[in-house]
Amino acid sequence: MKNLLFIIVAFFSHGSYSEELRLGDFTLSMSKDQVLDKKGEPIERIEQADLITDIFKYIDIDFYFSGESLIGAYSEKEGVCANNNICVGVRMGSASEVWGKAYPKIMQGKEYLEFYKPGEFSCWYRIGGKDKIKSIEIACQP
Repeated sequence: MKNLLFIIVAFFSHGSYSEELRLGDFTLSMSKDQVLDKKGEPIERIEQADLITDIFKYIDIDFYFSGESLIGAYSEKEGVCANNNICVGVRMGSASEVWGKAYPKIMQGKEYLEFYKPGEFSCWYRIGGKDKIKSIEIACQP
């Protein structure tokens, strides 16, 4: 019964992004090899022993991996876009207009807005900025 209720709520939710989370031409369903095939070698690779095992830094976007799986991405480069043409450099209000309710979040002294996909709270968009979007991140929790 809970599964049926979840499906009904997700189906009738308004003001949300319906496709897979995307930043630039990249989605969380991509592997490390697929990112490398598409972007080439990063300008910097960071390895760590944590949930995030590798960070690939490019001029326009950073990718976060857990093993071989892409689990997050971050960009401050103007023109890099998420779903529904929400891009770094556009006005902040445009995200709420197409993604729906924004949830304020303060991290490390900075203010962000987070947008959760109905029924899917393991990954979401997080944007930063005042009048214009200064950063877009796909954030995930284990």
